Amino acid sequence: MVANLFEVPQLEVISLSRDLHYQLRDPQTESAVAMVAPVAVGELREEKGFKRFLRSKGPGRFPGENVHIPRITFRVGDREGRTFFFVDRAEKLAGHGCMPHYAVVDAGGGVIGYTTNDHRQSLVPPDGPVDAEGMTLLSGRGHLRDRDHEVVCDMVARVAMNPGATAEPGVRFVGRDGALLAQMRGHDSTRVEFAPQAPQLIRALVAALMIAGRVDERLQVSIITSGYSAPEPVQATGEPYPGYQDVHSSYMRYQEEFIEWYKKEMNKRGRIAAAGS
Repeated sequence: MVANLFEVPQLEVISLSRDLHYQLRDPQTESAVAMVAPVAVGELREEKGFKRFLRSKGPGRFPGENVHIPRITFRVGDREGRTFFFVDRAEKLAGHGCMPHYAVVDAGGGVIGYTTNDHRQSLVPPDGPVDAEGMTLLSGRGHLRDRDHEVVCDMVARVAMNPGATAEPGVRFVGRDGALLAQMRGHDSTRVEFAPQAPQLIRALVAALMIAGRVDERLQVSIITSGYSAPEPVQATGEPYPGYQDVHSSYMRYQEEFIEWYKKEMNKRGRIAAAGS
């Protein structure tokens, strides 16, 4: 691996034949810049207790929301054993249908940042202005955040609103000052182009997001196509990094709160729909 993960102008992620194993590479030279492998995979579990029972009986707005998906932690590094960082996918609780948040952690256990999405906004259909090419912009839904949970990058997606739209979709990563830091073109979310001024933090978070896209496709999107299978547990010999047990504590509270809000919101919408019929 000659190319530097934090210096290549473009980056792509490819899935390897072994489940949940990936490679990051420079698409211009096809040289590998990092290997990605799970170092900890939790057990699939049937949640117990009355609260868990009620939570698992959600209203069914999201495909697979009642499926539990365990926490998975990936090591991103080279073949010689050097770790660049960890990408840690939070556990998805039964009753919750959104893609979970990811933490990005350095080799010493320090949180670099997070990839997040606004779960409540996922229920809101796009309603922005539609341009002459039948496209609209979606922003404020997906973010890259620093270790203090402050937004460092907004993901702005250009999506088709009309069936006949022929313009190219894509995702732009826009910094707090409005500068374009990276972008994905077309429907291909496996390749990204970095702006020359993109800092290492953004490059690490975008790389983590690309890995997350493949993992979410394997674990969450496969539920829609009835191709889901539970990941095989991988037991870590110890904590993969210091602070491992607490890295998702705030997000798990957020997830629990969203599940309760979501159930009430869907019940409210159901009552409104019934009253109008």
